[in-house]
Amino acid sequence: MSQRVSFDGVSVTYPGMSSPALDDVSLEVPEGELLVLVGPSGCGKSTFLRALAGLEGVSSGHIFIGDRDVTRVPAKDRDVAMGRAIVREPQVFLMDETLSNLDAQLRVQTRAQIATLKRRLGTTM
Repeated sequence: MSQRVSFDGVSVTYPGMSSPALDDVSLEVPEGELLVLVGPSGCGKSTFLRALAGLEGVSSGHIFIGDRDVTRVPAKDRDVAMGRAIVREPQVFLMDETLSNLDAQLRVQTRAQIATLKRRLGTTM
């Protein structure tokens, strides 16, 4: 079953760094929605996904999947998955740089296939 995803004032600061990789991010992705993060290299897109997946620790704030605060929940207990794990039917799919290594024509085709898959599954992505 798909769930909404919420970030409430989430910051991630890596050890030894003076500025955060994510700084006070608040965002809600409604249940069943598709969110695309776009930005230059190093702006925090992958850190955002890694924090949601539980692979990066959160310095402050809270992450929710549905009504469940997963901020301190281990990655294995969050029920999220990369695009390769569609067969698992998780609550949330995370895709990092899914289209980056494709040529323009294949990128357009794959984008359409992802949209079709998203409509069919109805899962938050």
